[in-house]
Amino acid sequence: MHVLFSWSARLRLLFPWIGGAIYLGALTVAIYTLFADWSYDDPYIVYRYARNLANGQGFVYNPGEHVLSVTTILLPLLLAGASRLGLDIPQVARLSSAFFLACGGLLLWELGRVFRSRAAGWVCLALYPILPLMLTTLGSEISMTLAFCLAALVCYARRRYNLASLFLALATLARPDSLLLGGVLFLHYLFWINEPFPWKAAAIFAVILVPWVVFAWLYFGSPIPVTLMAKQFQGTLTISQKFAPGLLALVWSNLRQPYFAAQAILAACGILFSVYQRRDWALLWGWSVMYGLTYTLLGVSRYFWYYAPLALSWIAAVGVGVAALVDLRERLMTARKASLPISGITASFITLFVFVCQAQSVWFVQERGDLRYESYRAVGEWLRENTSATSKVGTLEVGIIGYYSERPMVDFAGLIQPEVAPQLANQDSYEGAARWAIDRYRPEYVVLREDVFPTLEAEYLTQYCRRVFTLPADRPRYPWEMRIYQCFSGNG
Repeated sequence: MHVLFSWSARLRLLFPWIGGAIYLGALTVAIYTLFADWSYDDPYIVYRYARNLANGQGFVYNPGEHVLSVTTILLPLLLAGASRLGLDIPQVARLSSAFFLACGGLLLWELGRVFRSRAAGWVCLALYPILPLMLTTLGSEISMTLAFCLAALVCYARRRYNLASLFLALATLARPDSLLLGGVLFLHYLFWINEPFPWKAAAIFAVILVPWVVFAWLYFGSPIPVTLMAKQFQGTLTISQKFAPGLLALVWSNLRQPYFAAQAILAACGILFSVYQRRDWALLWGWSVMYGLTYTLLGVSRYFWYYAPLALSWIAAVGVGVAALVDLRERLMTARKASLPISGITASFITLFVFVCQAQSVWFVQERGDLRYESYRAVGEWLRENTSATSKVGTLEVGIIGYYSERPMVDFAGLIQPEVAPQLANQDSYEGAARWAIDRYRPEYVVLREDVFPTLEAEYLTQYCRRVFTLPADRPRYPWEMRIYQCFSGNG
């Protein structure tokens, strides 16, 4: 009998670990299977850094040019290791994203346990990995960053500060804006935790980050990615929308969907409930507020992945809102003022409704994809097969084209050559910067989408260059043809 009890106790202890492993494995496989072909342009810049690193050409985009054009350090290191093993970089990136997305759901569940909001944890476990915005970031560093941030939060809440510092350092290497979470935790510890300062945890954080900062300063001239300046100048374009207006537009467009409106009501209830009953969640809300204010003050242009940390907090608020309904049920039942668990039934129904709607939206997201991918890849492959290895190529979007062409790239948006970015200031479009970059860097080939720069094409390219390749439009998927011009011979 004693042996039977002992095994029963062990199984109870092991069950969360077994269940978590099954959840991670099944969800990772499911997401990766559905989104195995998912691609968008920006992560391919990271992939090219990873491939060059794996090939011994250094941590660079264009060999010989020491420019930090990525906001993540950890992902290209991971992908470079995978490349050395002969694995496909984009596929490994998508697989790792799916895994970290599943980790995020599990960590939110654990955060719900730590904050005594089990119902919130279960809701997040179900909703977070199928959040449409998060799924659209697959292949990038976003899900990895948020998983490390959540791990830091869980460890901090459990007062395991050394581990919290480790995960926060990894999150910062995954994406430097994770330092904002570190600022929130530092202020919380300083003003609310009546304990000696955890110097060992601070040392762990420094030991991990300082070597990278020193290396980046020596190798690139600064540890700050040039993409920050580029995105700020992009925000000054009249055709651009900055972070804060973009957030409002995103929320407003989604409110037309009934399930999102239900989420909004639950999220509002969750935030109010956390103010009065579950104040531990304020760590998450504080991080979101600091993040939103920082990006607003930076004045960067909107990119959908910038809103991922806010989406995480949104789902957490939805979960806390459901927890508020469960708490209300328990209070009513305790006070014997309700003969039926009305609020509990309501919470279950709303959660099921939101889950089903989000699950349906997964199919829509999976079908949407980046319509440019096939055309951009075909252009890149043509350049690789028909130009010399040293031929410079100028274009507006250098991710997919640059990765598959394997040619030195001139970026008209200022992400690769930081001198281009200031040319965007107060312009109507990227066209002026493109003309400046062509005059400055003299790329031998220029790639343009049909009608993207009509003045440049009519007044310059058609007169001084010759079109050497035209990729027909792939209607209805990508209804624009792609054009390649040869403008300069040799390096002259």
